[in-house]
Amino acid sequence: MNERYIRIKGDVQVGVPSQLRCMTTWILLEQEDWFEKEIAFIRRWLKPGMRAVDVGANLGVYALTIAKLVGPVGKVWAFEPTGETAAALHRSIGRNGFANLRLLQIALSDREGTAELFRHARSELNSLVHDQKAEAVGSETVKVSNLDRQQAELDWGRIDFLKIDAEGCGAKILAGGPGFFAAQSPLVMFEANDSSSSVDQALPDAFRALGYDVYRLIGPDTMLAPVAAHDPLRNYDLNLFACKPDRAALLAAAGLLAPEPAVNPICPDGAGRELYSHQAYAAAFGTLPSHTSAYRNALNAYALWRDLGAAPDLRLGALNRALAAARDACCEKSSCARLATLARVALEAGDRQLAIDVLWRSLQSQQSGRGPVDEPFFPPASRYDMIDPRDRVSDWFTAATIEAFEQARFYSGYFIPPESRQLGMLDWLQATPFASAAMERRRQLQRWAAGLQPGLEAALLKTSEGA
Repeated sequence: MNERYIRIKGDVQVGVPSQLRCMTTWILLEQEDWFEKEIAFIRRWLKPGMRAVDVGANLGVYALTIAKLVGPVGKVWAFEPTGETAAALHRSIGRNGFANLRLLQIALSDREGTAELFRHARSELNSLVHDQKAEAVGSETVKVSNLDRQQAELDWGRIDFLKIDAEGCGAKILAGGPGFFAAQSPLVMFEANDSSSSVDQALPDAFRALGYDVYRLIGPDTMLAPVAAHDPLRNYDLNLFACKPDRAALLAAAGLLAPEPAVNPICPDGAGRELYSHQAYAAAFGTLPSHTSAYRNALNAYALWRDLGAAPDLRLGALNRALAAARDACCEKSSCARLATLARVALEAGDRQLAIDVLWRSLQSQQSGRGPVDEPFFPPASRYDMIDPRDRVSDWFTAATIEAFEQARFYSGYFIPPESRQLGMLDWLQATPFASAAMERRRQLQRWAAGLQPGLEAALLKTSEGA
């Protein structure tokens, strides 16, 4: 395999095919990291000395990152059955010098033996399950084992973190590990939305049957929030987490998990306006008038959510209240300020589809020339909190909306169908003072894929090696 190495956040090098049709290659070039918010969360949580198991390691973005985080005294076991992919990961392990990361070319399931692994043009979709929607390009016979057998053979000891990303095989992996899940108490991250874009409602219930509670990551990567058995899963819930109460208590003590949201959090009046006034952009909009009670409640609750010193249950309860109040305020008046705030709150609460819908409405309003910003607000893209618009407040506001919309509707430009590309918006954004290197990488890769430029500019590849 023709390879290149891309350095991602955390100073980890990942070997990927030198082909932009490879999903991992495109995404790492575009974002200099993986596109899932969960990787940012585990960077905040994992500590030196911890021990982890990665089931479905693929090219190793998670496994390599975890190995760096847990350090030489920690340990990582990575399972990747596909021969070519495992070989690439083996080379990445050597390049990074991770003696604490052991790679096993085994597929985990509910039994011992061998099985046919269906290979796809995108190695991320390789699976023991034949998916009619993802056309296989071949197959190979692979060794199959289960969690209980591997735990016994490898003498893992205490496992702190388990990642399961096995393209539809999650239930069988659980069935093959009753001893593991009874004896261990890791934080588990599992795939909830597979390559067929179907949300697996059964897998969370299977974890609950084993004594694990289920959580989703919100904020976008601030803390874990509980998912009740009756709560519907969302199409944008790519991954969920599960853990026993003892692990949940440790995470809650670190401010990384809310066991339950506070029902009636006290949100100090005026806190929202105070938080707004301390943002870098606020002075450019001048003194904004007072606002109705519904919108004031939304801003005050959002300020409590943003208070890092508040308890996790208070913060989660405040975020839920902010979302409800912001929706009510937009029903009263769908101004640009209120739509921006609702989109920001929805994104942080994990309601991505609502945020996409609101951002589109906001863009339409801005194009129609709907009045100036007339109330305190928070921009939908958090990066803009620290950007002073100076004398270009209108362009700043539009740029923040475009950037949030582009990032929310598709996790990466790789997933955007040609007919859905918004290159005009990205070209406009790049011409403003508010462009970022990340959005420029996204723009260039889409332009290259559309045949609008012959290749990638050198600046885009500055962090990659072996090109």
